[in-house]
Amino acid sequence: AAAVYLERGGTSLVILPAAADDAVALGLALRSLADLLADGRVRELVIGKVDGEAVASSPYRDALVEAGFAQGYRGYVLRSGPPVPQERTYPRPSPVRPLR
Repeated sequence: AAAVYLERGGTSLVILPAAADDAVALGLALRSLADLLADGRVRELVIGKVDGEAVASSPYRDALVEAGFAQGYRGYVLRSGPPVPQERTYPRPSPVRPLR
């Protein structure tokens, strides 16, 4: 069942009844928002409102922090981490000397 709804634009979050009373479901749903970043669909999420209320005064503020969000000037922000280096499956090319 759906637990949270991220409104269009990604700045407002609605906590659905399935997660309102279940802290585990809420935590999983909020952590799953990081998949949007990992997939490259968005570079950052800035949540300004939760259930129509400013996120700073929301009862869900602590759950957002536990899910990896950090306080920012526009709301609580989740940013993607640095890219994970991947192993090369081919040899590194040798350096090329400049022509004179």
